[in-house]
This record gives sequence, structure tokens and C-alpha cells, in this order.
Amino acid sequence: MVNKIMYQKIQHFKRRGFTKADIVRETGLNKRTVFKYYDMSEKKYARYIEKVRYRSKIFTPYQSPILDLYQVNDFQSLSKIGGV
Repeated sequence: MVNKIMYQKIQHFKRRGFTKADIVRETGLNKRTVFKYYDMSEKKYARYIEKVRYRSKIFTPYQSPILDLYQVNDFQSLSKIGGV
């Protein structure tokens, strides 16, 4: 997801006549990101942000057990405790 400032930056470059490829080169953003937001209106961007902000997260049901596991192991990475 792109934050509001990045969306506005892409739109700023677009208004100045930059192509999508120019914006990718100038900003270093991923081309898929630039292509997605280049043609998006302010209204569509606002709707998109609302939609993704409140979507269900796939890992939410597992968050507590994962954090508990890390806490039991003093927040070490799995590689340090013999996992992966």
C-alpha cells in the first residue's frame, strides 16, 4: 500500500508530464506501484485506502500464539533456537 505522500508524489510527476517509466527512474519506486497509482484519481485512491485499511488480515488469528512463542524464546529468531 502506498501512503498519501507517495501517491501525491506520483501525481505531481504525472502533472509535470513525466511518463510512468520516468517516475520509476526518478523515484526508485517499483514499476507496479507507479503503474497502479498513476491513473488513479484522488477519489479512487481514498476508496482504495478505506478498503485496505479495514480488510481482514490472514494472520490475525495466529498473532497471539506467534507472539507467545517468541516471548517464551526471548524474542530470538527461529534460526537461533534451532528452527529454520
